[in-house]
Amino acid sequence: MAAVLLLVTLAVVVCLAACDKRARLPDRNVILVSIDSLRFDHVGCYGYPKPTSPRLDAWARNAMRFEFAYATSPWTLPSHASMFTGLYTDAHGVRSARSKLNDESMTLARALSDAGYRTGGVVCAPLLKKKYGMHQGFDFYDTELVGRNALEARVVKAGPRVTNKALAWLDRSGDKPFFLFLHYWDVHYDYNPPAKYAELFNPGYEGPENGASIHDRKDITPKMDKADFRHLVALYDGEIRFTDDALGALFDGLRERGLDRNTAILIVSDHGEEFLDHGWKGHTRTCYEEVVRIPFLIEVPWLEKARGVSQEAVSLVDIFPTVLGLLGRPKEGLTLQGVDLNRLLTHGTPPAPRSLMAGTQRGQPVPEGKAYEWSTLIARDRQKLHALSGRRFDEQWVFDLRNDPGEKTDISGGKPALTAKLVQENSRRQRLHKRLQKALKTSGEFELDAELAETLKGLGYLN
Repeated sequence: MAAVLLLVTLAVVVCLAACDKRARLPDRNVILVSIDSLRFDHVGCYGYPKPTSPRLDAWARNAMRFEFAYATSPWTLPSHASMFTGLYTDAHGVRSARSKLNDESMTLARALSDAGYRTGGVVCAPLLKKKYGMHQGFDFYDTELVGRNALEARVVKAGPRVTNKALAWLDRSGDKPFFLFLHYWDVHYDYNPPAKYAELFNPGYEGPENGASIHDRKDITPKMDKADFRHLVALYDGEIRFTDDALGALFDGLRERGLDRNTAILIVSDHGEEFLDHGWKGHTRTCYEEVVRIPFLIEVPWLEKARGVSQEAVSLVDIFPTVLGLLGRPKEGLTLQGVDLNRLLTHGTPPAPRSLMAGTQRGQPVPEGKAYEWSTLIARDRQKLHALSGRRFDEQWVFDLRNDPGEKTDISGGKPALTAKLVQENSRRQRLHKRLQKALKTSGEFELDAELAETLKGLGYLN
């Protein structure tokens, strides 16, 4: 009888232990990765034939890849403000290097911190320094890797250190569920990867091209030597591969810590990069596909159906509501212009048809021209409007992305009714967004200190 009681007692203890273990299963976490200046069409899983991203491509096999994803602006500051607020650029108001998110802005990190999540961030760009207000809601926001001047920002090799800082934060941060934002900077110009990465995509090159001083140079034009141009692109590709190795180390570190089973990862870019596609180099000035169409991938280990390729058009403004949806957090009371993509991830149900927007105040219709406001509307049928406006300049172009993905043939003159319809929708939404910005009071202006101003000028973000 005593033996029977002992067995029953042991069985109850084992059952209680098992039940307790189920009750204490790790909560769900989210990591948001932003790879600065990464063109979608230079990533292997988006069809690029060169081996720029083997680790990302392998990871992407278990992810949902969005074929048509768009940044809200062709440069770092406005696009990241959209990621963090779920608002388009005219609505959050952070559109110049002298504007910032106000102190009480509702950011994704703040929403999750208020809900009890640990929140951490590691950034590398001068435009993501705390002065710009992007740190709101983060318990930990590391800016140590931000270059102290333009030269340092151009040459710093940060990728492996971003990963190391991320894993170190995870190791010391306890067991609470977390949201972690990681900004990888190396793909941003200048293009100066370590030697083995430089050799990888154009071995044997002996010319003068070194990928330096991209913003300042006047010789990067359609007339430049073709071999030098090929090497310039090869250096850019080398930066992507260097960053891909750092991402691989992140994936390995998460797996070693058992975090790969309960951590959703979103990988995006804030904008692309121009390589004379329309006569320009770098970014900030246009909203052509090469700078506003971006890679956007989501891996959710607890959603088996959240993989494959989606043809739905998505935007950086969708990140905020989607992360809340992944974590089961409410959205009531929040003003968000993006949509929660969880129904698409879980059931394949696409969001309602919609148009997306992008824009920049630094728009320039031709190289070396004056700056104008450049607004872009990507309509639900993939007709794309570019509307440029400013003093003594007002022009619209329309491209049919289904038949002309490179935006080579302007159809606005031949389709006046379509053009008028797109212009009307674009103007209406711009007015709506600007009224929303006044109501939310999300942004404000501030005085740049001399050091930051000099850095931003050297990077091309101030005239």
